[in-house]
Amino acid sequence: MKLFKRSPDLQANLYCRFMVRSKVYLWCTKTNDPVTARRRARDYREAIITASYGLANKMKSRSECVTYREVFDCYETLPLDANEKSRAGNIKAMERVLKANGLNEASRVDTLAAKLGIVYQQKELAAGANPVTINGNIRFAKAVFSRKAMLGYKAMGLEISRDWKEDFFEVGALPEPEQRLEIPTAEQVDAVHAALSAPDADKGAYRAFLLAAYAGLRAGELVAARWDWIEGDVLYVGGREFVAKSGRWRAIRMDPAVLAELVKGDKDGDLIAGAFPDTAVNTHLLSALHGAGFTALKPIHSLRRLYGSKVAMASGLFAAQHALGHASPTTTSKHYARMLTLPAAVGIVPAVTVGA
Repeated sequence: MKLFKRSPDLQANLYCRFMVRSKVYLWCTKTNDPVTARRRARDYREAIITASYGLANKMKSRSECVTYREVFDCYETLPLDANEKSRAGNIKAMERVLKANGLNEASRVDTLAAKLGIVYQQKELAAGANPVTINGNIRFAKAVFSRKAMLGYKAMGLEISRDWKEDFFEVGALPEPEQRLEIPTAEQVDAVHAALSAPDADKGAYRAFLLAAYAGLRAGELVAARWDWIEGDVLYVGGREFVAKSGRWRAIRMDPAVLAELVKGDKDGDLIAGAFPDTAVNTHLLSALHGAGFTALKPIHSLRRLYGSKVAMASGLFAAQHALGHASPTTTSKHYARMLTLPAAVGIVPAVTVGA
């Protein structure tokens, strides 16, 4: 099936012509991009072959084709794992990809193709963007067309071809330089201890710090942590009213001294971080970490990385994986567990002459 233009204008739309059951069909693809035009022409021809004339009629009408805005609106209402903030970020990432290709939220969703991601990568690299940022945006944009999202769109009556989605998902990641992730020093951890254990400090923030540094809890887990998660010397994260990021519950054994410090004093309600856990974690704890010299983009996560490294060195990578709640030990070894002490240096050994 060949594409052609009926006008010498460079911006003119491409047409296709084909024959099905002895009848010739001439159809405007409504685009001058050969890749998109070829895909639309193939889909239109398939609709004719299968006698899906209702779908073919929809494809003829620009106004009846689903737009990215319609997809975004539906995505925001679907019962997915991603929270409201994550969904908004995923939509923003997709909008950046569209903008790099001269498209916007009003564009037809059948423009979705690998070309969108590749053009975005090329333009961002030319502008000097970090490959890590570029890969992140592509990954977030793909989340808008995840398997669960596609099932939701179908249920809501949005016509989105799986072929378009699979084509876009073929875009690979750019090579990334390995990041030297920050591990807090003993002096920094001691400084946070001193600041948050002071009589006038926020007790909820101090308890959150203990859970982050000595149990490896995520920021969201610190906010949600309850006293009834503790049974004896074991802290259970997830498995009840709270769903952890991985979707799995995990058991963490607490050091007696840390546990004694954690339960010391009066309990302020059911939550370990106090009556205002979000303020305790995301304001007072963060302020103390920055004051102690933490420079990581996510200082609380650097405490989690320190905890995972300690468990890995003491009990092995498998134990660290489960203590941190990772689905795979690859995640633990690649992003969390680090050597806290380097092996002894190897000195110069004088050469030994054979037979001497």
